[in-house]
Amino acid sequence: MTPVSQMTFEVLEANPDLTLLKRQLLGQLESGSTALAAFKEFAVLETVFKGTHADPAIRDLERVHEVERGPGSGPGTRPPPSALRRAGRAVRAPTAG
Repeated sequence: MTPVSQMTFEVLEANPDLTLLKRQLLGQLESGSTALAAFKEFAVLETVFKGTHADPAIRDLERVHEVERGPGSGPGTRPPPSALRRAGRAVRAPTAG
């Protein structure tokens, strides 16, 4: 049996429980707004989740009004990428990944 370390562990389920990822993403927002691309990069590099898990986690957080999108979001907008922030907080420029 091949040993598995934290560095090689990865969530492979089709519909994983995203509770931990949502908590981690909210923690990232404590320092201010962040671009969606930075969340995806964070999910890949700093968690056991995949970048594709960031989208449904963020949608869940938006649905319960934990996060909201700032200026530059929505269809047809151009860079800078949309900024996500904790709901009810002032918008600051997105941080780079």
